Amino acid sequence: MAELAKRTGYTPSFISQVEKDITNPSITSIQKIARTLGASVSTFFDENHRKRLVVRKAERRKIVFPRDRVTDYLLSPSLSGHLQMIYTEILSRGGSGSEPYTHESDEECAVVLQGRLRFWVGDDTHLLKEGDSITFESRIPHRWENAGRGKAIVLWAITPPSY
Repeated sequence: MAELAKRTGYTPSFISQVEKDITNPSITSIQKIARTLGASVSTFFDENHRKRLVVRKAERRKIVFPRDRVTDYLLSPSLSGHLQMIYTEILSRGGSGSEPYTHESDEECAVVLQGRLRFWVGDDTHLLKEGDSITFESRIPHRWENAGRGKAIVLWAITPPSY
């Protein structure tokens, strides 16, 4: 734990709280911890998975970021393919956090199914409404937040998988 804390720049106390599910790390923190461990964020999904073609709604793997007011559901049956699909619910005032992040995918597309989403990609800001989509390179720093009063729902397609 001390080594992980040193390598990530977080305190051993924070790492311990994350491990014991006492604190709710941001999406950026989870990504940094996963990368340091040589793992992907999907390692932290709360259900076991097996190779399959169909993912039933009741069997979706999920990861919850209570502090960010975000819940991600993995729609892809595995992360060993070339495409990753994520269904994200973002409560009012929720989002990816104030720090832009990047990941090792080539490209991603977000489609707003419900609500409004403010999206930053590099130096540009975009307000997306229901039915709008955005496509960009995943290695460009980006972040997003729910720009409405109700819940926003976003469908993500990411290639190759990096979550």
